[in-house]
Amino acid sequence: MKRNPYSKIFGKIPRENISRTSITDTIIDDFNSESPESMIYVLTGIRGSGKTVTLTEIVNAMESNPDWLCIEINSSSKDLLKSLASQLYAKRPIFDLISRAKINFSALGLGVEIKGEPPITDYASAVEIILEKVKLQSKKVLVTIDEMVTSEATKEFFKQFQIYIRKDLPIFLVATGLQKDFEKMKNAEGMTFLYRAPRIKLRSLDKIAIADSYERNLEISREKALEMAKFSGGYSFGFQALGYICAEEEASYMEPRIMQRFDHEMREKVYYKVWEETSKKEKEYLNGMACAKSAKVEDIRNYLNVDNNHFNPVRKKLIEEGIVHSPSNGYLVFALPRFGEFVKEMYIIEE
Repeated sequence: MKRNPYSKIFGKIPRENISRTSITDTIIDDFNSESPESMIYVLTGIRGSGKTVTLTEIVNAMESNPDWLCIEINSSSKDLLKSLASQLYAKRPIFDLISRAKINFSALGLGVEIKGEPPITDYASAVEIILEKVKLQSKKVLVTIDEMVTSEATKEFFKQFQIYIRKDLPIFLVATGLQKDFEKMKNAEGMTFLYRAPRIKLRSLDKIAIADSYERNLEISREKALEMAKFSGGYSFGFQALGYICAEEEASYMEPRIMQRFDHEMREKVYYKVWEETSKKEKEYLNGMACAKSAKVEDIRNYLNVDNNHFNPVRKKLIEEGIVHSPSNGYLVFALPRFGEFVKEMYIIEE
């Protein structure tokens, strides 16, 4: 059986992947420069927009460089510094450095005895000592956090991370997360330094590249491939799911059974969660978009019976979250394929 080039598995780099090279190159080149503009980058975007895949591409590129050590931290960990210290200690180059420095990390769960030095009493100090040894070897540490969430543990980690940066230690960070979680994080007490951290919002994939992929792998006409690319909206998971189903079924995307499978995948993997995370007011406005006679902002406002002062703040938030976008001045459309149909049905069910 011919292997399907597309994938419906979140986070895993599929065989048929459209890389965001402009983003990955920007971050990698900056981190490798003598004077990086930033030690922290945050990738945001709606669920299924390709944040994890982009993060994985960055890690893969860095791991191929012997000057870099990559550490992945689980954002749900109760103690992110402990996780960082543990994983650093487990890295062979770090372990060798610590052994030669006669540092024993057995007591903290890792340990804490340095010959001729006061004992280490916390993980923050342990990480600092490791980073100092790493710096002497002209190496760097890349820490990644996928799906960053706001918690006390995350706040403490970022505060300590800022201290490491201030001390000119060779530690860098790339985190992914939803826009709303990043906003909560940077507005928390003591976290204002995150305002200076570059935030890169993942936008739609190149639709021409999507069409190229469909034409090549599904062996369809250029016109049909362009139609499918337009239908996907450039949404990363939608691109993969549609390609996967069409390749497996060996049928046109417009056939009812293909649409039924596609809608099911989108609901189960993304849309239910997106809907659950939207407020009552946002749901009302999304339904207005779905039911209005056109995508004109004027028609949507008329359907909702609201003025610009009420409409614009919600519109702005929905755009920031990546649920809708404005293709041209005065128009507002859904950024996710067939999300309007989903909204109308959910609004009726929940009404």
